[in-house]
Amino acid sequence: MNFIKDIKMLLAMALAISFGLFLLNYSYAVPDSDDGACYDCHSDYAASLEQTSHSAANKLTQVRCTSCHVDFENHVNEPSVDNITRPAELTAVETFDICSKCHFGKSEADYAHAGEHFKAGVNCLGCHQVHDAEAHFNAALTGKTINETCLNCHSKEKHQFTLQSQHPVMSGAINCTDCHDYFKSTSADLTTKMKNQTCYKCHGEMDGPFIHEHEATRDFGAENGGCVNCHNPHGSPFVNLLKEEPKQLCLQCHQVPGHNSAHGGIYANQNCLDCHVDIHGSDNNRSLLDVNLYENLNSNLCNQCHPRQ
Repeated sequence: MNFIKDIKMLLAMALAISFGLFLLNYSYAVPDSDDGACYDCHSDYAASLEQTSHSAANKLTQVRCTSCHVDFENHVNEPSVDNITRPAELTAVETFDICSKCHFGKSEADYAHAGEHFKAGVNCLGCHQVHDAEAHFNAALTGKTINETCLNCHSKEKHQFTLQSQHPVMSGAINCTDCHDYFKSTSADLTTKMKNQTCYKCHGEMDGPFIHEHEATRDFGAENGGCVNCHNPHGSPFVNLLKEEPKQLCLQCHQVPGHNSAHGGIYANQNCLDCHVDIHGSDNNRSLLDVNLYENLNSNLCNQCHPRQ
């Protein structure tokens, strides 16, 4: 019985210590003054925070205006925009120092150490809108949609999403963050190290494995490679997000003299994809030909252009 009492006592002590550490962990956020003093002059900011996650956090962790706008003492005595910290105007490092007091999980740590946005000097408020009446639409304070937030800066990609063939980002069917991870990824384009894996999350049928692979899908260069050897992942004026018209794209790697000379060169202008249909990989033909053409090459292949009378 004494043993059980000792265990209960130890558990109670551990709980008390944990709760004490919890309070200490958030003690930095408790200001010397209440938000009411701020709202006397900044009533519009009170309304902008009302339905955001910061307002909800206010009730739980005592987040106040002065949790973010530090060095406020002089501002109270002599109100001026020059004597109070304004996080939106700070560097990425300075803003991160403020935000990370509350937000410092593994994702934020990855962002600080390897994030491309962080390296480029984009601070937290470049994406997150703390004072925004519409921010309550998104718990991450990024406005109505994550796509709008990203495309505010990435104008080139925004244009590509309007081309003939495009990923359905503008319609909201997919989000930028379905492919790009702005916290965890360490690659320059914020995708996985093996770029194909990003594509295969949706296009798994292209992954194989195939007995005969198209080497381009497994070729990774210093900047691009794999799927993006042939496809522009955002948008293209050519079908299926291809970087060029199909024949011209194939000829960048494949020069086939026979196609230019056979039958007086009638195949010279033929679309490669008319015959090579399994361009991602095949279990039946090493040339990635349509299996029906391969099974009866002398008749069916000819019949594509020369139907029997």
